[in-house]
Amino acid sequence: AFLAGLLEVIPTIGPTLSALPAILVAWGVSPTLALATLALYVLIQQLENNLIVPKIMSQEVGLSPLVVILALIAGFRIAGIAGAVLSVPAVLLIEIIINDLYKPHYRK
Repeated sequence: AFLAGLLEVIPTIGPTLSALPAILVAWGVSPTLALATLALYVLIQQLENNLIVPKIMSQEVGLSPLVVILALIAGFRIAGIAGAVLSVPAVLLIEIIINDLYKPHYRK
């Protein structure tokens, strides 16, 4: 658990690296337990990456979870891991620019 938390800061490969020791230890007990351990790691990662992280990011930055998810996907497709990391700040910057440029005209 400590290793999983420590390696979580490394995008994409961190959770995979943290799963390997647990899967190997489980394999020493039985192959079925190793598969169950792998399935649990995959389930936890999917829940975290697709539900928990977008929800928390949306609350912290004021964007809807759908916008956060779409920004992460687009950023990853365009520039890989760096794009995913920079996608939400980029969307926030675009939102600020649009608000500063166009919203004052509509208030008059």
